[in-house]
Amino acid sequence: MPFRIVVLNEQNWEKSIEKRCINMKKSDAIQKAKTLLQQMTTEEKVAQMIQVSYADVGREEAIRWASLGAGSFLHVLGDDAREVQREA
Repeated sequence: MPFRIVVLNEQNWEKSIEKRCINMKKSDAIQKAKTLLQQMTTEEKVAQMIQVSYADVGREEAIRWASLGAGSFLHVLGDDAREVQREA
């Protein structure tokens, strides 16, 4: 399965946080992200970077990936999406 890794440095992840955390002060959002990242293991960080295509792996494999902490799923809708969300 093809995959893409996006490397964020401190400069561009802070810009990303600023855009997504519109209800928080920038400094609070950055501190919250730093705290969360410090608490995560390397394995959890890597898992969050994985994007699984439901169309390629199917139901059972997607549920397994969700239980392992995969960051996101493509091409999954309706009841299938809710099932994967419950497992995550």
